[in-house]
Amino acid sequence: KAVIMSGVGHFNMIEDSETFNRLLEETVQEFVQKAISR
Repeated sequence: KAVIMSGVGHFNMIEDSETFNRLLEETVQEFVQKAISR
């Protein structure tokens, strides 16, 4: 999954850590739900 974050450069996890962490958590939860539903 690719997500484009606007307003950040190469270190998006540092430059906008709140958004990065939220998007990461959402993505991990999507994968977990898919794995559980198998």
